[in-house]
Amino acid sequence: HQLDDARFWVDEVQQIVDTRSKEQSQSTPTNSGETLPQPSHGELALVRSMLALASGDFQEAADYSREAVGYLEQGNPFIRSMLSLEESMYCILLGDTTRAIASLHETAGNARRANNLFVLMVATCELAEMQMLQGRLNQALITLEKARLLAVGTDGRPLALAGIIDNGFGELLREHNHLEDAKVYLERGRRLTQSMWATSSIDATVSLAR
Repeated sequence: HQLDDARFWVDEVQQIVDTRSKEQSQSTPTNSGETLPQPSHGELALVRSMLALASGDFQEAADYSREAVGYLEQGNPFIRSMLSLEESMYCILLGDTTRAIASLHETAGNARRANNLFVLMVATCELAEMQMLQGRLNQALITLEKARLLAVGTDGRPLALAGIIDNGFGELLREHNHLEDAKVYLERGRRLTQSMWATSSIDATVSLAR
C-alpha cells in the first residue's frame, strides 16, 4: 500500500514495455530462442486503475479500466471485479443506497471468484456503511464481523486492509454513543487507510469530527 512508490515502478515498467514494443516493430522477426514474457499494456492499465481506485479518484480509475478492457478480454474475472467496484462506488456517490447495496453484493461475488481480496474487503465494508445508513445497525455489525475474518493473513495477523474495518466499527460505536471506544477505532483506522483507501480515511476523519 505504498502508492507513490507503486506509481513510480509502474511508470518504469511502462517505459520498458514501450521501448521494447518500438524495437520489435522496427526489427525483423526471428525464431532464434524464446522471448521472456512481459507485462501488456492492458495489465499496466489495470494496475493504474487499482491505484486510482485506492486513491479515491473514481473517474481516473474508470478511464484506466476502459483502457484495460480494450486490451484484455472482458471475461477476465479480475477486470470484472474492478469494474464492478467502480459501478458500486458510483451508486454510493449518487446517494442511491438501495441500488448501491445490490451492486455491492454483486461486486463481492465477483471479487470472490477473481480472488481479489482488496475489492472484496472494500465492497464488504462499504456494504456495512450502507446498512448503517438504512438504520440496520445489527446487520452492519454482522457484515463487519465477516470482513474481519477476511482480513487475516496466513500468519494469523491482521492485514493492512483491516484499517477499513476499524473505521466501520468506529462509526458503528459512534452510532451507539460509545464515543471513547469509537475514537480508538477511528484514529487507528484513519492512520492505516491514509495510503491505501483514501475514501475510508476521509470517512473516518468526518466521524472523528462528529
